[in-house]
Amino acid sequence: MTEACSLPDSSLLFFRSLFIKTGADTRKQVSMHEIGNEAGLDKSASKNIAEELMSLGLIDIRTLSGGIGLTKEGVLEAQSWFADIPGISSAGMTLGNHPVVGEKNGAVIMDILIGLKPRIGKLGMAFDDLTELLADVQSLEAQMRSSRPKTAIVRECFRSMLPALARSNETETLSRIKSFLAD
Repeated sequence: MTEACSLPDSSLLFFRSLFIKTGADTRKQVSMHEIGNEAGLDKSASKNIAEELMSLGLIDIRTLSGGIGLTKEGVLEAQSWFADIPGISSAGMTLGNHPVVGEKNGAVIMDILIGLKPRIGKLGMAFDDLTELLADVQSLEAQMRSSRPKTAIVRECFRSMLPALARSNETETLSRIKSFLAD
């Protein structure tokens, strides 16, 4: 079993994106270049990370043009590393209406932010949308530093993000937030 902390951040982000894109299904394949592009990597870096993950037995290369998929071992590892991903390992998890955000929901919120932050500058957003999105991200981060993060504030920050994300080319985070807010 490989330790998640032993992988570089870029490799973890790449592996996480593959896990999400395939829905933890070993039969599905995705382009390594598409996954790398979403993680902010060029083709060469994507290829290197795919080779690294393949050497660890987490993924396999399926086509000469760069189609990759998860191995059974890769799915098991990803499920333990990324246990907070809604719809895959925590099916149907939503924010809910409790006054204070619970621990599991807090992990989902932080995961959404961690996945979004490195890609914000690459979303091709208008300046006003970008500044609004950054303000919402900062508000969410501040709320999550509280010992009692307020669900209502988190909900409104996410709701505020939706229009800007809908106008960008960011579909993964948009769909994660929508499913997380669904009651």
